[in-house]
Amino acid sequence: LTAAEASDAKRAYEFLRRCESTLRRRENKGVSVLPSAPTEQRKFSIHMSYDDFDTLRAEYITAREKIHALYQRQIKTRVA
Repeated sequence: LTAAEASDAKRAYEFLRRCESTLRRRENKGVSVLPSAPTEQRKFSIHMSYDDFDTLRAEYITAREKIHALYQRQIKTRVA
C-alpha cells in the first residue's frame, strides 16, 4: 500500500468502527445496521456529531467503498 492508501484505509476503518460502536451502545446489543426510522437516524447523527443523516450516510458509504476496493485490489486478487 502507498502511504496515502494506508491513511485512507485507516480513516475509513476508524469511521466505520465508530459507527458500529455507537450503534451497539445505543441499542445495547450487536447491531451493525444504520437505522431506517427518521427519528433514529437523527439521534444517530447527533451521537456521531453530524448535522444531518444524509451527510453521515454519504461518508459511511464512501468509507465502505474504500475498504471494499482496497480488499478487492490487495487481498482478493492475490488469493484467487
